Amino acid sequence: MSERNELSFEERHTWAGLALGFAAVATYIVIITVRSQDTPISEVAWAWPMLWTVLIAGGAYGAVYGILAARHRGPRTDPREIEIDRFGELSGKGLLSFSVLVAIVLVALDVDGFWVAQTLFLGSYTASTIGTVAKLVAHRKGLPL
Repeated sequence: MSERNELSFEERHTWAGLALGFAAVATYIVIITVRSQDTPISEVAWAWPMLWTVLIAGGAYGAVYGILAARHRGPRTDPREIEIDRFGELSGKGLLSFSVLVAIVLVALDVDGFWVAQTLFLGSYTASTIGTVAKLVAHRKGLPL
């Protein structure tokens, strides 16, 4: 990074992903909450809102990446960025694995598919957010020793 403390390409990309992820999941939660006003939550039609949330957020994430890449001059990554990315990805893996384990237990207990899907969706979002925050902290404070 330069002396002016500008954000690197990867850091900008990470901030954009954090904002888009938050907006997408918040929108999904609002949709499900509104639908549950007149219907028991486990009977709410959740599949299409979840799929649309993933598709729209994924498309927006790709578009933002393309815009940032087109505007960026110079190299996008360096060895430090690669290590930060690796650190962030590993930071959320434990929670992601735990979410999958919980989902498997829910399926084994024959729990309604709504709860299994919510566990996987929100567990993967939360794990991703932990990894993203870890990357942002590493960008600012450095990697832990």
